[in-house]
Amino acid sequence: MNLWIFNHYAITPDLPGGTRHFDFGKELVKRGHDVTIFASSFNYSTHQETKLASGQKWKLEEYAGVQFIWLKTFAYTRNDWRRVINMVSYMIGACWLGMKLPRFDSRIEKPEVIIGSSVHLLAVLAAYCTAKYHGSRFVMEVRDLWPQTIIDMGGLSAGSPVTKLLQVLEGFLYRKAERIITLLPRAGEYISACGIAEEKIIWIPNGVDLSRFENIELVGRSSEEFNVMYLGAHGRANALDILILAARLVQDRGFSNIRFVLIGDGTQKPHLVKLTHKLGLSNV
Repeated sequence: MNLWIFNHYAITPDLPGGTRHFDFGKELVKRGHDVTIFASSFNYSTHQETKLASGQKWKLEEYAGVQFIWLKTFAYTRNDWRRVINMVSYMIGACWLGMKLPRFDSRIEKPEVIIGSSVHLLAVLAAYCTAKYHGSRFVMEVRDLWPQTIIDMGGLSAGSPVTKLLQVLEGFLYRKAERIITLLPRAGEYISACGIAEEKIIWIPNGVDLSRFENIELVGRSSEEFNVMYLGAHGRANALDILILAARLVQDRGFSNIRFVLIGDGTQKPHLVKLTHKLGLSNV
């Protein structure tokens, strides 16, 4: 089978971020399938161009048997209008190149199945349009419930025109997809409430490739210390204030051997550092 995956934020393991589709792609390649991932060359974690030289619009890279198509997209540093343009530029670039690619490069054959993966719905729309152009089967993957997540986080009001437009697009893509993959264990309840048959929805959570950790050794660990570690984004959705407040409770109760280690970055990290200093914590 020749499978294409449209994921704006897909990366190879040498970059910071989620490697879900590379990991799945590597396993599919082992089983005899061809996998091509369409991703932005602008890394969403570092806000830097990582794969393309000046003047390049796209390039093909093979990594451990998985083909990556790196697309030039609009640069941004914050969640403002520039990020919206970044999303639109990915949609246009992925759609245009997806339709032309089998003619541009003989190494890439016409797809039999195309998976469009959110976070944002424009990436899924690009996958649908490309699948329709090639006559391929279309599968939607939901990694974030748009626009509901944005509403819940206070970024959009439930009655705004943008919200209504996104909800129309969301419902359209749900209906057009042959299957809907979700990472979230109970997202099927939300999707089925939109009028989608439950048997169409499949839950495939993230996993861990344990082979990456075979040669890791613990260094400098004291048997007298108990470490609580968080690795990941430091954003509003992660609610790490709760962890800092828990650390204060632990410190106030005299458990001096328990440490809290937070690794990662995000918009809330400066606030979390200030909160730690404000509370006088020595265990974070």
